[in-house]
Amino acid sequence: VRSTMASVPANSTAKRAKMGAAKASGAAEEPLRSDAAPPLPPSQARATRSYSKSPSNGQQEGEDGCGYAQPEVEDIVKWPLPGFHHPNAFKFCSGDRGQILLGCLFSNQGTLKKSVHAIEVQESLSRTEKHSPSPSAQADEAGGNHAELDASLDCPSTSTFRPLAEAPSGSGLMENNMSLEEKLKRERSRERGLGITKYSWGQRKGVEGGEGGDSSAVTMMVPLSDGVYVQSIRFSGGDIATTKWSTGSLKKIIDTRDATAPGKGDAPASKRVIMDPTLSPDGRKISYVCDGRLRCAWLCSDADQEGIVVDKQLTFDETGDASTFAGTDGLAEFVAQEEMDRSTGHWWSPDSKSIAFARVDSSGVKQFAIKHHGKIEPQTQCGASHAGVKETAEHDEMHEYPFVGQLNVQVRLGVVHIDEPGEIAWTDVLAGGTDNANGETQLHGQFREEYLCRVGWFPDGRLCAQLQDRKQQTLQLVDFDPKTGKRTVLVEERTNKWINLHNCFRPLSTLKWTPSSEVSSGFLWASERDGFRHLYLYARDGRCLGQITRGRWVVDSLEAIDEAKGRIFFTGNKDSEIERHLYCVDLLAATNDGGTMECGRELFTAS
Repeated sequence: VRSTMASVPANSTAKRAKMGAAKASGAAEEPLRSDAAPPLPPSQARATRSYSKSPSNGQQEGEDGCGYAQPEVEDIVKWPLPGFHHPNAFKFCSGDRGQILLGCLFSNQGTLKKSVHAIEVQESLSRTEKHSPSPSAQADEAGGNHAELDASLDCPSTSTFRPLAEAPSGSGLMENNMSLEEKLKRERSRERGLGITKYSWGQRKGVEGGEGGDSSAVTMMVPLSDGVYVQSIRFSGGDIATTKWSTGSLKKIIDTRDATAPGKGDAPASKRVIMDPTLSPDGRKISYVCDGRLRCAWLCSDADQEGIVVDKQLTFDETGDASTFAGTDGLAEFVAQEEMDRSTGHWWSPDSKSIAFARVDSSGVKQFAIKHHGKIEPQTQCGASHAGVKETAEHDEMHEYPFVGQLNVQVRLGVVHIDEPGEIAWTDVLAGGTDNANGETQLHGQFREEYLCRVGWFPDGRLCAQLQDRKQQTLQLVDFDPKTGKRTVLVEERTNKWINLHNCFRPLSTLKWTPSSEVSSGFLWASERDGFRHLYLYARDGRCLGQITRGRWVVDSLEAIDEAKGRIFFTGNKDSEIERHLYCVDLLAATNDGGTMECGRELFTAS
């Protein structure tokens, strides 16, 4: 009862209390209004009185003795699910002089409709600290490593969270303005939020419009139902202490209305579906998928004049006839979205000059029909509560669905240079489907890839991918020769049961404090080879340098890496199977004498 009543709208609780008092006094009841206020914010919800059952009349009463009625089911089902009151999608953004913004998605009204909020974060102590040549060198000092960690984490904020971007009227994602493709992707990602549900930002260097060279800008991209919007965030000032940040307006730069296919008469232009818009690392370009093909839009170089300079299609059908190709470029297929936690199908290179993408051919997959029966619904017009009826015809909704034991879609992995549209460098990946009309499969040794699970880039520009067989008993991490597209296996995991996919692969760039070049160009990897998922350190050529974490517990996720000081932040259940904690461990723990340290210091607990 307490957890249920904690989210009861304020006016709804007050009215029910008033009804209870009215019944006791014999006065007329005041009817409840249908336009109940949104749920309480978390701070007020936590302050709601506790409730207990009265032994005399069976009615609930609060601390002040007033009677309260049970919340109505009709009200409860309209409230957001637990957790929707809280901010999510936290992302850091930095200027070129060390300015740091922390963004998130949050609803001030406590509803599903969210907007972007931001706060300025200032590292007051870490800037003055001297980086030690090796974090492990201080391990012998009593509390030395921990004391340094406490100082670097002391980041007082200079302001509070404030709204940064809100969806324009009629532009936010709502159930009645999404295409079928958008609805399906939301279902597979378990997304229920409305308004702004996704945002990303990237630092734009060398922007025009600054004063005296003391200005830098960050581009924030927000995809909405009617197009893709951008907003410029400008930092000014010579250092962190004097920095100020300001924002421009949210402007639409990619419209879903197809100007090349206008409607008849006064009818609006036909709507095209914009899928998976992605901001490049340099914040100057946006890639997206339209009509099954990958495209790229270049942003205006002036940060104060958001707009598109040029918009190019990057991929084309090899046969020249798009109607004969039953597939897409740059989108994740059904199995990847639903079963493998991969929601995208294209990936920017670190230098923002190339895009790796998946070409999905679903011609060999059988279609499954979902039948929608015709129905008649009330149709309203302005000024009339019931102006007629709307009849929906019976129709079939067709989907390419890979049934058990049948063919999956065929997935190829290629790379296209944004300045050379149509020129695709294909890798030797051919997952799922068959290789030719005879149905022969392509084998690499004894391994036959069926699923393209993950794709990424090393900092030096090497493309890498994670591949899995159909039984999911073998997982390979491979990289590719940029000239030939041939793979090199870096890591291979095998089991006679199945392998759980993870997101703990993380390439390392240049670690200036370590003399070992094989560490600075290596990567982190997670494996369950000892029965529990733990972190391992690998060299660039795939040699395992050692195990970083160890024990009868599981690393849940790799949260962040502080390469400047050689620290790894991860979550796990070391202290309790039913709790999730945040830990920190030395990156070079795997190479220390005497084996692997069991775990680092516990920083935060979230049960």
